[in-house]
Amino acid sequence: MKICQKSPILVGEWFKIKLDFFNEEASKIQDCELNSILLDSQDPLIGDTTCISYDPGLTEESIKSPSDENVEAFSIVKSIGKLEPSKSLSLCVYIKASTTGIRNLGIRVKYKLGEEFTLCSGPIRILDCRMEPRFPVQPSSAQEGGDSSLKNSVLYQKGSARDCFCLTVRREDLSNQLDAQDITIGKYFMEWRREEESDSLTYSFSNLTDKIQEYALSIEASESFLISGNKAATFKIIPHDSRVFSYVLQPLKAGPKVPLPKLNLRSLRLAQGHD
Repeated sequence: MKICQKSPILVGEWFKIKLDFFNEEASKIQDCELNSILLDSQDPLIGDTTCISYDPGLTEESIKSPSDENVEAFSIVKSIGKLEPSKSLSLCVYIKASTTGIRNLGIRVKYKLGEEFTLCSGPIRILDCRMEPRFPVQPSSAQEGGDSSLKNSVLYQKGSARDCFCLTVRREDLSNQLDAQDITIGKYFMEWRREEESDSLTYSFSNLTDKIQEYALSIEASESFLISGNKAATFKIIPHDSRVFSYVLQPLKAGPKVPLPKLNLRSLRLAQGHD
């Protein structure tokens, strides 16, 4: 994203900020959304005297003084849609202030890239499949004592597998006094594990400012994964440098949408004041 602007900014007039977007991803981005946020809008001297809009000729979105600390609730959103690789798109956001002073405007772009992660990312190996009959009527299995055809097979992403169990009911297990009887088949059990036992998770933090930044990081406990790595740390990043934290995740649950462990990141620089 590139921001183009021209001075001066006049009180009571719309100031135009041109935004140029470039898709540098390898594939098409979808559901692209532009979010313009008036920072420090909790201050009535800023929130009550400033307006932002994408089209001042049609609509005017006023940023009012908020009653809480949720700054992003007082923003304007514009849907961009899709953008092909190596393509660009230009949009404009307008800001107007009725008093002099500094106005800080945050621009955030959100988009989806590729398919959503809804399935297992790696193959699984089926360890065992079995049917256990239950009373009152107990069918017998023709496969009793034998292995399932799915045992030790590998199931890849979006793959499917089938197994057949042949069950028979003995006449002596049925009641002669009932014309219709319910037969309880039992339960089906399957044991499996991933071919790749663990997954890696990496967070990269970059300091794009000219001052040393200090943060406190923590990873919340998860019922879905065993986590190996530094779960709590306080670290500093010098200007224009990066810091990487890596974790190894051992899955404990299976399913289409298993949530990842939640990362909490808190800036310590604001709490300590200026150096």
